[in-house]
Amino acid sequence: MRLKWYGTATILLEQDGTQLLFDPFLSLNADAFMPPIEELSKAGNILVTHGHLDHIVDIPAILNHGGGHAKVYCTVSPQETLTSKGVAEGNIQTIAPGDVLIFGPFEVTVIKGSTLYLTSG
Repeated sequence: MRLKWYGTATILLEQDGTQLLFDPFLSLNADAFMPPIEELSKAGNILVTHGHLDHIVDIPAILNHGGGHAKVYCTVSPQETLTSKGVAEGNIQTIAPGDVLIFGPFEVTVIKGSTLYLTSG
């Protein structure tokens, strides 16, 4: 298995010809490393952990660069944002806690996240 971390939340997992791209983020910091969109656009599966801007903003550009063949897996909130930004509904698979997704050698179990608030006393 090969894992590439591109900074921020962008991770690419590869094994046996299967690629999973997590939370692609390229564009908002001109001073930061710019992952090659050509490489990221080859991934057939894009998984979104949550709908914050730095996890979804570059998905339309990646899909456009790659010919729109990738499938994006996300919950309802990022799905709504992505469709409002022009991503075709056919490119999006809505997921929910408890779903188990199989991608070649990878098994991804969707779990419900929660917000943790820290206070000082």
